[in-house]
Amino acid sequence: MGFEWSRILEPLFWIVVIASFLSVVWFFRFRRIMIRRQVSILQLLEEKLKPRDTKYTVHGYLVGFTGKYWVNRGNLIRAWVYYSTPPYHVFFYLPVIHLFRRSERMDFTLKLRELKPGGEAHLVVPGDRHVARTVSIDLAKRNRPLPESIVDVDGRRLKAYYTSQAALDKAVEIYRRLSTLEDVRRVSLSSSSQGLHVAIVPRLGNLEAFISSLLDTAESLRG
Repeated sequence: MGFEWSRILEPLFWIVVIASFLSVVWFFRFRRIMIRRQVSILQLLEEKLKPRDTKYTVHGYLVGFTGKYWVNRGNLIRAWVYYSTPPYHVFFYLPVIHLFRRSERMDFTLKLRELKPGGEAHLVVPGDRHVARTVSIDLAKRNRPLPESIVDVDGRRLKAYYTSQAALDKAVEIYRRLSTLEDVRRVSLSSSSQGLHVAIVPRLGNLEAFISSLLDTAESLRG
């Protein structure tokens, strides 16, 4: 019996040793990649926003950050950028990432001087849990719930919550413009808070053009 156990345990031992070695190599390789990725995003944000002041909050180890930017230029007063990424550096967590389709996330919230037209509108991709959670927080702040409907935007069916047709039309226009550059999951605008919120799943190579287009959009909302 002892002999049989040794025949079973020895291969398992070497599998654990090899997997542990691979996980260490994987960790240091992807740690370097993820650090470079986040540094490049931070540099790009500061280059495009040209803020007068900044404040960063780091979320865990290599998980992401929230940046607050005091801009006070043109139609843009302040900007908040939330970035998160799955723990690609953890080798044994990769099956979970693929199973649940975890991906990078970026949320942009812009505080504007003016936002025309008036009203409030939210366009969201159905089935996106991150977007559903964040938009539900915003909707819960309202005294009265917004009616929900489905709109078709270039063949993509989106949930819409809005107070006026003009606000919805503007949200659709923004979605169309920005979704040519990134995978846009949410567009929200509110004249009461003078805020524009856009959530994306960022793709490599398109982020610079997207941020430029987002800033142009913010300027175009000035009456």
